[in-house]
Amino acid sequence: MLQTAEIRWFIAGTAPPDVLDWFHQNAPQPEPPASRTDYYFRLFSGTDTLGIKLREGRLEVKQRVYQYGVVHLHPYVVGAMEEWHKWGFSLAEAENFLPAIKMSPSSWIEVNKTRQQQMYQITGDDTQIVPVAADSPAEQGCSFELTHITVAGKAWWTLGFEAFGPELRVQENLMLAATHIFAQNTPPRLRMRESYSYPGWLQFAGVHDNVSA
Repeated sequence: MLQTAEIRWFIAGTAPPDVLDWFHQNAPQPEPPASRTDYYFRLFSGTDTLGIKLREGRLEVKQRVYQYGVVHLHPYVVGAMEEWHKWGFSLAEAENFLPAIKMSPSSWIEVNKTRQQQMYQITGDDTQIVPVAADSPAEQGCSFELTHITVAGKAWWTLGFEAFGPELRVQENLMLAATHIFAQNTPPRLRMRESYSYPGWLQFAGVHDNVSA
């Protein structure tokens, strides 16, 4: 099980050039964009505490266990921070399962993503932020991502933090990483009304209720 603290924002359309420039200015070790397709299990309307998805041959389950409430990370940045528990299971026959998923839009939601990610490791006395490659192993730290999404024929973009480590540290790890990043350059305005988890965003976007998605 992986314990994380997360905060995300979802905005309709594609990320403006100034947001892309800002994200890349902050990237200590730029990673090339990576594209993939995730399939989210269609949950009951109003359910935003649980997420189930098929990702590259793995079934991933995440459960929200705590809401920190409204968090002010910068004068321009306000969002909802949450704590999640996550499990991942490899599927030996995932390639055989995928065609059935694609033929079942009433049960699964296809979400296409192109993601760029920055990774920060927290070391030393637990207050030092060290940029590392996105695939570097680390006991505790935080990722920061910019992702372009297409779902149900509509484009979105999202910025998100995902901190990991001991359960009593994940909130502080996220705050340390966000403070470090936002101190480098003035961030774009990110509002509370745009802040969702992935399960919450799928509810907000109406995708869970649209069986043709």
